[in-house]
Amino acid sequence: MAIAIYARKSSESEDRQVQSLEDQMKALRQIAERESLTIQECFVEAKSAKDPYMRPEFQRLVKKIQEGTIDGVLTWSMNRLSRNLVDGGLIAHLLQSGQLRFIRTPERTYLPEDNALLLSIENGMATSFIQDLRKNVKRGMQGKVERGWFPAKAPLGYINNAYTREIDIDTDRLILVRKAWEQLIQGGLTISDIFHELKAAGLTRRASNGTVTPLQQSALYQLFRNPFYAGIVVYKGKSYPGKHKPIVSALEFEQAQTKLGKVHKRKRKNELLYSGLFRCGVCGCAVVGEIKHKVNPRTGLDKIYKYYRCTGAKGCSKRAVTEDQVTESVLRSFDSISMPRSFQEWAEAECRRQADIDAESLGKSEALLREQIASLNARRDRLDLMRVDGEIDASEYLRLKQPFGVEAKELQAKLATVTTAESRLVEYLHQRFELAALANSYAAQPLTAQRSMLGSLGTEHSIIHGKIRIDVDPVLKEIATFRPLKTGSEWPKTGSVIAAIPLWYSLIKRIRKIARMHVLHKLSESNAEMS
Repeated sequence: MAIAIYARKSSESEDRQVQSLEDQMKALRQIAERESLTIQECFVEAKSAKDPYMRPEFQRLVKKIQEGTIDGVLTWSMNRLSRNLVDGGLIAHLLQSGQLRFIRTPERTYLPEDNALLLSIENGMATSFIQDLRKNVKRGMQGKVERGWFPAKAPLGYINNAYTREIDIDTDRLILVRKAWEQLIQGGLTISDIFHELKAAGLTRRASNGTVTPLQQSALYQLFRNPFYAGIVVYKGKSYPGKHKPIVSALEFEQAQTKLGKVHKRKRKNELLYSGLFRCGVCGCAVVGEIKHKVNPRTGLDKIYKYYRCTGAKGCSKRAVTEDQVTESVLRSFDSISMPRSFQEWAEAECRRQADIDAESLGKSEALLREQIASLNARRDRLDLMRVDGEIDASEYLRLKQPFGVEAKELQAKLATVTTAESRLVEYLHQRFELAALANSYAAQPLTAQRSMLGSLGTEHSIIHGKIRIDVDPVLKEIATFRPLKTGSEWPKTGSVIAAIPLWYSLIKRIRKIARMHVLHKLSESNAEMS
């Protein structure tokens, strides 16, 4: 009897939890040895099975079965052979017609006399898994964008964080990328001049596979046109306020576009500033903007009116508010959080000082978690040895091994939180303080910057029954309610511990506490997505 092994693993998300090709081959060879089966040929490939006719090794296996040179197949599971209805139906037909005498997996053996319904159900489940996975991935990516994170490879100057699934600054390339923006904005150099300077300085691109490639001049044009560098995420033609740290301000980005000569600004009167930034507080639908024209019968002049209302998709009231009403509420909110630039510098310095104080306890927590992970790995290794030595059977091995996976994920998630929480906290506080320092200049900012600032102010802005509600970030709320800041009281010098003005230090402690809770919540959400 001619027996073949078929092993498959894809780099795509559908197969991330599947055993490696080496593990599959090892387990299948052990089955063959135990049951005295002679392996004639092995078919191994790293391809996805979600679409038919895309796997050359699978097609070669099918051809040999049809030619009668292969009688049986050993595979890790039925979904290794197929995850689509076409290939699944072909395998079922080969088995039911007797051209294939059996399919053997570590769990069971499939024979021609088995009920065809069983194979149909298993193939349907595998196909349904792929379809559901596609929907979940799309939904997850859209949700990630709405939370302010770009769901793809980070552009030059940024790097994807594998632990938090967020985007960090690429410290190795940040200085050169920022220098490129400064040279463009200051003028005096062409794109070609900037490119040659960056190339001489050693700026490179990081490819998806981790390799480093030379920078191309066309990539520089893409860099300067990408609003991501100004804190804006563009996904499927729509713009969202980003949570990543911008390299340039919105004003600098506008200046760069003018230098490139690619931006033709429309008149402000025809733009809807708040479109897409509010939701209906009753039904949750999007708030849409509309422009209406009214002609004065006496003068014949056309006057433009801008309104914002619920779409009414769920039967909600379409009561509208004017853009002037929204602007008035927004300006009040920004006025409440405004702070002097000098206070921002003092507050950030104090936050960094507190972070240095907390660093020792965080280091102890990290060391303890690493010890726990090392102990867990040692216990898992001992269990593997017991299985290899035959001290426990396969069912007992799987039962004992299952808790290790759950515990390992929990420990890795805690370690990722400990190692990244403080840097996230510093970055988050910097963004909040920077927004508060810029609050007084909101009305003077260009449209793109105003939209970005309003998005950073909060994410739950709403209009309910004609009333406007501006969501304010919890840290900014704390700043808004701090009375001494509004009266112009003098804050202490950096590092001072003067007892006469303890309110300033209590503010910093409250702000750090609120910010830490926010950062830990976001990290736990990211860890939940990863698991």
